[in-house]
Amino acid sequence: MEIPKELKREELNETLFTKAFQVASHFNCEIRKLQRRP
Repeated sequence: MEIPKELKREELNETLFTKAFQVASHFNCEIRKLQRRP
């Protein structure tokens, strides 16, 4: 079964966006933890 290139690209973008969002969220949490320390 042939997957249209457009669909593939959109799926890839969505995956990358989700990954980037997860990394950003994790990074945000880590920074907050560091800031909370005296």
